[in-house]
Amino acid sequence: MSSAERAREYRAAKKRGDYVPAPRTEWLPWPRAAADGTPLGVDLSAHSEDVRRIMRKHFRSPDGVDFEDYFQEVCAVIARRNHMPSAHDPRKSSLGHYVYMVANAAGADIANSESRRRETLGAEYPVGTGYEAPSDDGQIPELGMVLDSLVVRGAIGPTARDYALTCLAGLPTAAYGQPVERAALRSEIESALLSGPVASVRSRP
Repeated sequence: MSSAERAREYRAAKKRGDYVPAPRTEWLPWPRAAADGTPLGVDLSAHSEDVRRIMRKHFRSPDGVDFEDYFQEVCAVIARRNHMPSAHDPRKSSLGHYVYMVANAAGADIANSESRRRETLGAEYPVGTGYEAPSDDGQIPELGMVLDSLVVRGAIGPTARDYALTCLAGLPTAAYGQPVERAALRSEIESALLSGPVASVRSRP
């Protein structure tokens, strides 16, 4: 059955009211091994530098994203997949091939997210310059400049700034790690905003 046929069947079942959602993927324990004793998954404590080396050989970071952030996102995906049926199986593929597939998919997701964010915030004022898309009253929103000034002062990092703008734009924030990591970014931003004076609002030229 093609994807188009599955989509039509799904819509028809929704209309009939007899659609049954597929069960969620089981969260498997890790470390674990296959029936023949083959270890499954990737031990990042031992192979993180191998992952970095493979990524540097085959990929560059998506536009507007630091390579270290890209690397951390790939490691997060690998760590999640360790607990899923799609964990690396050395009987089926090499570590290099597995990392290549994961990094390629993660890079495409990050690039699409960056593209949507730029479209939402406005292409006339590139993200990262502090001059975001003007509001209806012709004023440049204050937050972009405030966040830029905090980065310059070293109060927050570029990742925290991008996370704040992503939240403002209403875009998915999965690229910024698990909930505890996103909470740490929010805490970093809030602490910096409360620590002292920041940049003032400027009007659009």
